[in-house]
Amino acid sequence: MVVQQWGENYWETYSPVVNMLSVRLLLALSHLHDLETESIDFVLAFPQADLDVDVWMELPKGMDPLGDKSNRWKYVLELNKNLYGLKQASHNWYMKLKEALENRQFVPSVIDPCIFGKKGLIVLVYVDNCIIISHNKLKIQHLVHSLSTGSEEFILTQEGTLDKFLGIDIKPLGTDSDELLSHFQLNVL
Repeated sequence: MVVQQWGENYWETYSPVVNMLSVRLLLALSHLHDLETESIDFVLAFPQADLDVDVWMELPKGMDPLGDKSNRWKYVLELNKNLYGLKQASHNWYMKLKEALENRQFVPSVIDPCIFGKKGLIVLVYVDNCIIISHNKLKIQHLVHSLSTGSEEFILTQEGTLDKFLGIDIKPLGTDSDELLSHFQLNVL
């Protein structure tokens, strides 16, 4: 059992969540301008982030210290990594990913802190998923490679293009960009 108290075991719990209007706008722009896209998913994202404070927990049920089963209450475990269920887990993960992107010269949007950009690339963060948009597929591949082999060594999977993202099935209505734009305007209004 983990019992956390604010100000002792954690200070921050907030982590931003991307606005769906931002997701829709970037999806529409990527299709209207025929941009290259990639979706990535960070595998077990929260444990990839470090803890910002020491966190100790009681032994889980079924885990008994060798030779001392009756006194298991005397033992605790120190967590080495961020763990799902901790109050600050989402905040720790967001801060690690944000720092990694900023170290690669990405700048967070003033309007939506889940959108990061630099010349030729846009990254949209949705908890442990990212959309990467660029006019150049090599820039996308370089970023994905950098995230997985850089100092953070993120464990991630490439999910492919944005035909499907977060359960949104994206299908163009036609090949004419004017037709797509007029449909987009009608649906938005």
